[in-house]
Amino acid sequence: MPDQSPTLPTEHFSRLEGLKRQSDQLAGLSAMLRERSEGCELGRDSYDARKAKGVDKRSREQDREEVQEQLEKIMSKLDEQKSRRSQEEKTLGQ
Repeated sequence: MPDQSPTLPTEHFSRLEGLKRQSDQLAGLSAMLRERSEGCELGRDSYDARKAKGVDKRSREQDREEVQEQLEKIMSKLDEQKSRRSQEEKTLGQ
């Protein structure tokens, strides 16, 4: 007797895998921005070295604000991805 479990089209799994990859990428970017933000807060040597070379003449406050804005955007996108994935999993599970 064949297995009677419901099967989902391969395209759904492919889409879910794609969403998972995007979510992982956003999480990686988020971690990178957190590190950069912490670097601005802690005044890392690399920041000071760039500034000494004249590469980055913006103030730490401007950097901090920009990083915070980028982090908020990425976290928002990550939340949207999680929400969509959760909704799709619910839809596919029905």
